[in-house]
Amino acid sequence: MEYRRRASRRRRKTDGASSGGGAVIAIIIVIAMVYFVATSNVGTWIAQNVFAPLFGDGSGDVINKRGDNDAEADATNSPGDVSAVGHTTTREVSVPALECYMIQFGVFKSRDNAAAQAEKITSQGAAGYIYEDGERFRVLASGYGSESGAKSVKERLVSQGYECTVFKLEVQGVSFRVTADETLIDDVEGVFDTINAVKNSLEEDVVKFDTDRPALEKQRESIKNMMDDIFGAAAKLKDRGGDNEVIAAMVDCCGEFYESLNELFMLNTESFIDFSSKMKYTQIKLTCEYARLMEALASMS
Repeated sequence: MEYRRRASRRRRKTDGASSGGGAVIAIIIVIAMVYFVATSNVGTWIAQNVFAPLFGDGSGDVINKRGDNDAEADATNSPGDVSAVGHTTTREVSVPALECYMIQFGVFKSRDNAAAQAEKITSQGAAGYIYEDGERFRVLASGYGSESGAKSVKERLVSQGYECTVFKLEVQGVSFRVTADETLIDDVEGVFDTINAVKNSLEEDVVKFDTDRPALEKQRESIKNMMDDIFGAAAKLKDRGGDNEVIAAMVDCCGEFYESLNELFMLNTESFIDFSSKMKYTQIKLTCEYARLMEALASMS
């Protein structure tokens, strides 16, 4: 099933005034540019000069730490306050927990040793992602949403003579009380839903890519769809966040997702192994970015 069909069922129908004609134009421009950029440097320029400036200084909307009841009492009808935007309400926004089971090819005290191992397995189509865990460096080959899926792959690799284990990356879910107009709350939830959906869809694509071996152009189209959805969801927060730390963390995460997907999209190769390795690397990187977002949100609560 195509990613866009899956994502469309999760996407909110309420676009709200926050997206605006300017956001639509910006999205169209970026989508067009993605087709014609030729190097990853141009992709970086897009992220820095088009994507990031889309989110300017906003005003008024309040996203509270869980259990904070002060915002409603302080809301007034003066310009910039949430009550001036429209009907203000309070809703609990929950971000789902993260569980990912990684195939691990060693844990090292030295980053240089980890890098040597990462390079070795990358040439064989694995991610070769180095995950810094305190003073240890874990070399990760691929990631799976279920423990059974990871164990099945691990057992197959062991039977082929590889030494590997399963490493579980886990972050607890968090909840926030949001006091704002209904449209902003919908858009905040929509960004969380899209981040999670893109992460899960890339994970599914990695598995399908190795088993079904689709044409690279078809896979690139799926990746571009993910980029479009990340950009479109985050664009709805344009000029709404101000200095709010929750929205800032969400926008930063979206920017990391977009840039990482763009690097994968722009990968100049026709090699199945090279593209598979980069897909796995990107999938683990996005999973780790999601974990960092969750940890940041938890520290705010």
